Amino acid sequence: MKFIRPLSIPMMGLWALGLSPDGAAADTTAKATTGGVVARIGETEVGEDEVRATLEGLDERERATVAKDPALLNQVVRSMLIQRLVLKQASEEQWDKRPEVSAQVERSRRSTITEGYLRSLAEKSSATPSDSELRQSYEAAKDSLLVPKQYQLAQVFIAAPQDGGKDTEAKAKAKLDTVVKGLSRAGADFASIARLNSDEPDSAAKGGEIGWLLEKQVQPEIRAKVATLAKDATTAPIRLPDGWHIVKVLDVKDAYTPGFEEVRERLAEKIRTERTKAATQAYLAKLIQENPVVINEIALSKLAAPAKP
Repeated sequence: MKFIRPLSIPMMGLWALGLSPDGAAADTTAKATTGGVVARIGETEVGEDEVRATLEGLDERERATVAKDPALLNQVVRSMLIQRLVLKQASEEQWDKRPEVSAQVERSRRSTITEGYLRSLAEKSSATPSDSELRQSYEAAKDSLLVPKQYQLAQVFIAAPQDGGKDTEAKAKAKLDTVVKGLSRAGADFASIARLNSDEPDSAAKGGEIGWLLEKQVQPEIRAKVATLAKDATTAPIRLPDGWHIVKVLDVKDAYTPGFEEVRERLAEKIRTERTKAATQAYLAKLIQENPVVINEIALSKLAAPAKP
């Protein structure tokens, strides 16, 4: 059952590769640390100062994420150690002396210096928005800030793929009848019935509870049914391609617009980002105006053409 849309955290992907959030490779050379050692593999160590430097390279939101989940920082340190082991082996084989590797390192160095310099210029120009500016931004963005209606749902799912054959369908229907009969009894405990009968293991382990979902995250066929129900009401069995769903509405939150204070920081970050982008574009435009670019299009087109065998 696909009630919940998957979310991604790009930052974690970078960490998994042992990269800092700005794309620069972490310092992987074995060296003495000035602070205490927090992790070690063999003779390879990661010190407090290095972890601290990594954290300081994160933005405010990323630091908050790590603060809430210490296990995430553990993964970062593990990634740093593993990366150092790999690079130690590569260094012993002088992998970094290869022309293609040297060229890639030089491209990364140029990119890091350029991006860092532009960011420093832009940050000087991106003053913190005033309270008046924030309130104007809030009024202008009210429609986009609307949080849709939300449902807290639980379900009993009886698996019965449409291409599963007659026997599968018959067994599912028999199980469905048992569940429906159980739920129709006075004082029936939906959670217990879900735990015993649902074929969706994750929600079954929680008494059928799926959690809070935005209205648009609920499949249309089910959304149409739960929209007509009050809190604690249960739908009749709903047939979907994967099987039968009986859904209980545990709670409902109507659509609402967050108050100004609730989104103040988000608005401030948005304005700072927009100002940083605008300042960078203005600087580059002025730089190009003062230093006109000349490109030999004919020579360039020849370079872009596929090489002849």
